[in-house]
Amino acid sequence: MFVSIFHLYRYDTGKDKFIDFEELKHMMEKLGVPQTHLCLKEMIKEVDEDFDGKISFREVCTTGIFNVVVLSLFRKLL
Repeated sequence: MFVSIFHLYRYDTGKDKFIDFEELKHMMEKLGVPQTHLCLKEMIKEVDEDFDGKISFREVCTTGIFNVVVLSLFRKLL
C-alpha cells in the first residue's frame, strides 16, 4: 500500500500543516491499524526532529514517516 503525502495531510484536521498525536491516532485507525498510545508516541518521536511533538511537512519528507506507517500496515497483514 502506498501512502502519499497528500493522503497523510488529509488527516490534518486542525489545518495547521502538522500531524499531531490525535490526528496520527485517527489516521492509523482509519487505515485499519490502530496503535497503542506508546506506539503512537514512539512513531512521532522517530520523526520529530524539532521536538515539538508534531510531524511537519519537512519531517515527513526527510525522515520517512511513510516507512513507519507502511510497516504498521504490513504487520497487520502478517
